[in-house]
Order: sequence, then C-alpha cells, then structure tokens
Amino acid sequence: MYNRKRIARGAGTAVAIWALIGLLIMSTGVAYAVPLAGVGGFNITASEITADDLVLYPGVGNTDSEENFPQTVVQLSNTDIQQFALTKDLDLGSAPMFPMSGTVRIKFLSPGGTDGGNVLVKSTALGAERATFNDFVTNDTNASDARGRWRIRSDGPVTLEGTDRSGVRIQAHYLAADRISITDLRFFVCYDVDNDGTFEWGPCSADTSSGGDSGNTAPTADAEASSTTVGTGDTVSFNGSGSSDPDGSITSYEWSFGDGTSATGQQATHSYDEPGAYTARLTVTDNNGTTAIDSVTIVVEGNDPPMASPTASSTTVEPGQSITFDGSGSSDPDGSITSYEWDFGDGTTATGQQVTHTYADSGSYAATLTVTDDDGATASNSVSITVQGNDSLIASASASPSEVLTGEPVTFDGSGSSASNSTITSYEWDFGDGTTATGQQVTHTYDTGGEFTATLTVTADDGDTATDTVTTNVTDNDPPTAVPSVESSTTEVGVALAFNGSGSSDPDGSIASYEWDFGDGGTGTGAFTTHAYSAPGEYTATLTVTDDDGATATSSVTITVDENDAPTASASANSDSVDPDTDITFDGSGSSDPDGSIASYEWDFDGDGTVEATGEQVTTQFSESGEKTVTLTVTDDDGATATDTVTVTVNDCFLGIFC
Repeated sequence: MYNRKRIARGAGTAVAIWALIGLLIMSTGVAYAVPLAGVGGFNITASEITADDLVLYPGVGNTDSEENFPQTVVQLSNTDIQQFALTKDLDLGSAPMFPMSGTVRIKFLSPGGTDGGNVLVKSTALGAERATFNDFVTNDTNASDARGRWRIRSDGPVTLEGTDRSGVRIQAHYLAADRISITDLRFFVCYDVDNDGTFEWGPCSADTSSGGDSGNTAPTADAEASSTTVGTGDTVSFNGSGSSDPDGSITSYEWSFGDGTSATGQQATHSYDEPGAYTARLTVTDNNGTTAIDSVTIVVEGNDPPMASPTASSTTVEPGQSITFDGSGSSDPDGSITSYEWDFGDGTTATGQQVTHTYADSGSYAATLTVTDDDGATASNSVSITVQGNDSLIASASASPSEVLTGEPVTFDGSGSSASNSTITSYEWDFGDGTTATGQQVTHTYDTGGEFTATLTVTADDGDTATDTVTTNVTDNDPPTAVPSVESSTTEVGVALAFNGSGSSDPDGSIASYEWDFGDGGTGTGAFTTHAYSAPGEYTATLTVTDDDGATATSSVTITVDENDAPTASASANSDSVDPDTDITFDGSGSSDPDGSIASYEWDFDGDGTVEATGEQVTTQFSESGEKTVTLTVTDDDGATATDTVTVTVNDCFLGIFC
C-alpha cells in the first residue's frame, strides 16, 4: 500500500517543486539554471564534452570564509555533450519556502547526445579524467579586476572525457546556452524523507549521495564488431554482450551505426551502403537509468563490381542441339567470383562456371549470366542464341583476313550458308560502313580504321531470310611519301634525263612500286629511270609510289625542254689527189656547234654507211684509183648531228710505177 502521509506531503510540495523546475528550464530557446536563494548550486556530469574552443577564467575572489568558494567561468563554443545529467539536491529543512523536511533530488538525464550551442558555466569545481586541448594558450589578460586577469584558452577543438563512472564532473551555480537540442530527455524527482540517504519516493532508490555522486555504479558499455574493415553491402554483426553493470542489470541496448540508422538489442546486424569511416555507438542503460557508451569504428571500403563475360559454343543451333555456356572469362578486379547463375531465356536456369543446355523450340533467346563476387556485388551480361527449325535457312558469314589496314581488301564469304528444304537465291552484304554488295563471295576495302560488323542476309526461294554477322578490325594505314628528283630541271630536245624516286618513304612499311608519268605520254617504272623529250616545252613528271599495304602517294617535278641548235660539219683533206696505197689525212676540226660542243666525229670512206674511223683527224689509204667521196658525221653534246663530204682522186698508176 502507498504511504498516504508521504503521498500527501508530496502533493503538498508539488507547486514548490515545479516552481524550481521552471527556474531550471525556460521555453524561450535559451536553457539555463540559476541558484535559488538558500538552496546552493547543482551538479552536472557527462561522459564526454567536445567543443570548437574553450576559454576558462579562474576568478579567485575573496575566500576568507568557507561560504566563498573559488569560482571559475568556462565558455564553450559549438558544444556537444554525451550522457548529460544535471542533478539538484534540495534540503527542504533549510529552505523556508518548503513546508517539509527531508531532501528532494531533481534530475535531468539525456542518455543521447545534447547539442548545447555556445555554453557558459560558472562553477566551483571542474574535473575530467582526460582533457585534450588544441592551440592551448594561458596568459595574463591585464584586467583591472584580479579575478579575471589569468585566462586559459584553447583556440582549437577541445575534448573533456571521463573514463570511470564519474565521467566529466562540474559543480556549478550558473549554466546558460544560446540554444539546446536534447535527445531522449528524461526527468526524475525523488524524495528522501528523513535525510538518511535513501530515496523512498521516485526512481533514485540507489542514489546515496547529495553531492552529485548518485551512489549507483554506472554500467560499462562494450561494443564489439565482427569486422572493423568491410566492403559496401557486407553485413557487420554488432555485439554488446560484453557490457555489464556491477550493481544491477542492463535493461536496454541502443545502437547508432553512424550512417543515420539505429537498432536496439544486445546484438544487431548492419550493412553500410557507402564507403567511409563510421563510428558505431552502443548506449547501455542499467536498471537505475544510468547509461554508458562505447563505440567501435568501422571502415567501409568501396567494392569494385565484377564483370560478367559469357560465351557459347554455338550461337546458331537447331532444336535439341546441345550448347556449352562458359563464364570463365568473367573476373573481379578486387576479389573473386563466388557464384555463376545462368538464365537461358526459355524459363530454365542453371548454376556453375560452365554449363550445357538445349533449346526445345526455335526462336531467339538471350542467355544471361549473373556473377556474384566475394563482396556480394553482381554483374550480368548476355549472349544471343538463335534456334532455327530443322528445315530452316541458316546464314553463315566469314571474313578473311579479319584484321586489316585501311585500303587492304577483305574477302567476305557466305558459302557456308545452307537451306535444308529450299534454295538460297540471293546473298546481300552490308559492310557496316555504309556500303553494300551482293554475291556469295565479295571483296571490300575499308577507308577508315575501326571495328566494322558486316551483315549477310540470305534469301531462299520460298521467301525465308536469315542473317549472320562477322566482325573485321581495321587499323589506319599511314600512307607513304613520294619524293621525285631529276638530275636537271632544264634540258634540250633529245637529251636523256635521269629520274630518281629513292627518297620516297613509308612510315609503317616499305615502298612496293614506283610509277613514272613523264608528261609527254611516256612512262617508266622503278626507283631509278631515264627519259628524253623529243620536243621542246614544259613538262610535269609525276611519281606515284605504292606501299606494302596498298596506300599510294604522288608528287611531281617540272622539266623545261629547249630546242637544240644542230652542229655544222666541215670535212677537208690534206690533198685533192693521192696515189694508191698512200696515206691521206682527213680533218674535221672545222666543224662547230653554236650552242654546245662536238661530241663525236665519224668517217665513212667508201659511202657504204659504215663508219670506218672516228676522230677529229684520221689517216687512211685507198688501194683503187678513182674519185672517192668521204663523209664526216659530227654529233654535238645534245645529240644533234650534221654531215659534210670531201672528194679526193686516187691516181691511176700502171704497174704501180707510172701514175
């Protein structure tokens, strides 16, 4: 049964207690607590306090009497408080406003995080098991009031931590914040009737102290994870069974996984969708409402998905014909393939890296392979299968060679096509570059590089059609360079010129042929050749070279051909007559060439057209008497000729004595 007296006494003080609560928390967006006349300060505890910066003013003041405690002003910016608890013990006997005796404990508890914004605390004591300061500065402020002259400052992030059940401890008489955001706020009012340290009324039965030490030993949180380094999508098992409470029992386990999700229970599982470092936090609460927190960091690495690469032993078959499907070409860049799943597109499936399957009905099917890697990521890819009836038309296309350079011919062959109960009447090719052809076997050259898919369409006499494709890889061929040269760009009619194409080159092969067009209707071949022009004028001699891949290049040189002035022949003899078998000298030195020089002298002594002697001067004998006409032919350095004659008399002698 309830104690009617206690209940009545509690009811009688309700107004006073809620008046105190109103002083502790305001609804204006500014949360603060101030001392009440005659009731003293209050106690604050937390497992951890973090802030962007801290300023601490130890204001010593006058401490002549025990009532004047040293006071410290602590300013924190952008504050985050874990496991915040504010406790106020009110001795009703010393407070005339309350018509009661005993002690009332008022306790605010936030097991979750508390965002306090910019916080100001005036305290008489501040303690923490571990404090971390960044950019720590202590200096003299030169203030006129000695209570504010010494200042401790941390311009960077600051962390105050507690490692035992006491946590971070503040004995304060003033607490203010420009804003406050409290997660899971809990409020307790307890009543110790006779000041014996036992709270007979309210959830503080285990609290034995009025100075901020509740008497309840806090639980210990122990967060464990099955793995602290995982891939995206991997399942992590979290276990809080190592948590304990030395003087009671743990009543709740709350998990916050650091990615916006949470769970409850001693054990929980979770998977992370994005890579990163996550802090998974376990909050345990004991049977007296005291909490503890532990955390574990999980590093989630991004998982590169696998690649599915299915192949089929044949892509065109007849019903009942077995096909072997192979997924061994599949791979995983950061792990291994753990499973292969096949969907043959006809309602049947199979598993395994290599499987066989037969299709019962004709039609087109997509056989899909789905691979899963050791991190659970999947990838899919398909291969197309055409199942044609036993009496069907089958197209079969091939290309040779399958890898060529631009300009090289490719032979496409459709002779492997067949029709079991009909006759193929046409073969139509689409080479994939915008050009087409017809015929069972055709040739084609590609002008640009790339991968081209040629499609063969065969048509039977019953109107049925079938198609097949073949792929040709075409690589761009670098063309050659033609470089013609000639020994002289100016010549005369009839003069042979030497032409040279050996300076031509091919960057990715060799020159296979040289073809010359001299511009006058004459042609030639070879890297070296000669040519003479028969008429004056300006001519363009063009060289065309072809490389070993069939690419060509042309270049030209210009030749100016002038008219050649013929020489003048002048023949003479050292005597008009001569006895038989007597030397006579012929002289051609009087010959001349107006635009060059005489290159040769040729003598015909008997008029038979045969050259009997050469040279500017020659000597000969005649054995028979009579008139002899001697012909001189001169040739100039441009090949032009001229002739002249001289007549001599060979005397008639009797017996070689009387002439």
